[in-house]
Amino acid sequence: MRKCFCGTMRLCSKCHKDILRKGQRYCLKCHAKNMRENRPKWSEFTDIQKRKSIARSYANTYLKRGIIEKEPCSKCGFEKSQMHHENYDKPIEIIWLCRKCHLKIHNAERETIQKCYVSNSQLCDGSETNDKLVELLEESLIMTK
Repeated sequence: MRKCFCGTMRLCSKCHKDILRKGQRYCLKCHAKNMRENRPKWSEFTDIQKRKSIARSYANTYLKRGIIEKEPCSKCGFEKSQMHHENYDKPIEIIWLCRKCHLKIHNAERETIQKCYVSNSQLCDGSETNDKLVELLEESLIMTK
């Protein structure tokens, strides 16, 4: 974050004009331009990413309208919680988790998927859930790129 010579104003990292937004690196115009250039387009999303995005959008809308009420973490009771979807086809069915518990669940899922994943996209036992595991693994590999 650059500051002007007097040390009071924060300057945009791109255009070097004053930033009026607290905690931001770019002014509003540079931020908007950066997002237009670098944010992935809807057409570039995979089917899984589209389903997730739609479910999150519905859940956030329901939360704003009061259909869903924010609750503390269902695991540890911490007040500051996040929405977790077990099934993205059911956007209202959410579990409230704090950041720590949420990461534990996703890391455990990722580890399970990676343990079961065998070369050539074939899994250990050939059950129906393997399709979902392959999907989740491919998604986690896409997200980490």
